[in-house]
Amino acid sequence: MQNPFERCNVVCASRSAAVFFTLLFFASGALAQTSSQSRGQSATVSSQNSQQNSQGIPSSKNAYPGPLLFGKGFLRGYANFELAPPHNEPDLGRCNLPQQPCSSFARYMASGYVEFQPFARTPLRHAYFFFEPRFFFGNNIPQISYTYSMRPLAWERTLGLAIALPRHFELRITNHGVTSFSPFDKSLGTFDYGPNKEPLGIYNTVGVRWYFGGYGRSSSSW
Repeated sequence: MQNPFERCNVVCASRSAAVFFTLLFFASGALAQTSSQSRGQSATVSSQNSQQNSQGIPSSKNAYPGPLLFGKGFLRGYANFELAPPHNEPDLGRCNLPQQPCSSFARYMASGYVEFQPFARTPLRHAYFFFEPRFFFGNNIPQISYTYSMRPLAWERTLGLAIALPRHFELRITNHGVTSFSPFDKSLGTFDYGPNKEPLGIYNTVGVRWYFGGYGRSSSSW
């Protein structure tokens, strides 16, 4: 009979992935609606400016500066789903020899990346938040058992704050975490580093990123 904790982890992981992609879908719709409203406001302001110019009235003082919050492109990102064919399973680093055969080798990976830039004006427009989750699913033992099971293995996430700087530089404050699901949510023996350690483990960093060749500049606020 299936362990109730394992059944709970399966449901929780599946619901987490479903909620993430559902929120991303609705956020995309909200972004499209906001962009449409912004274009409508811009068109109205342009019409008013044209009328003022035809009357000889300066329009620079009355120009619409744009919304303070949730400007064009305030929410951007992508969603991704991958399948690893047999004999190509990602190793999550929990199965170390001479342990007994264990099945922490993924068949599927669901991931995404979201940037949220709430301010469209003021110096705060140079900052945005980012979130990058990855879900690993599978139940495989290399050279012994290859299945297409979607048993949850681990949830890896990276989140933080980015601040755009001049000359294509960016300051980034990042937090990385991992949550392992049953039966990998506990130590597997003497040669196991323990749960929530792989992939990459848990850490915080402060770093600088430099963009070149036009990459990522569509979201730049400089």
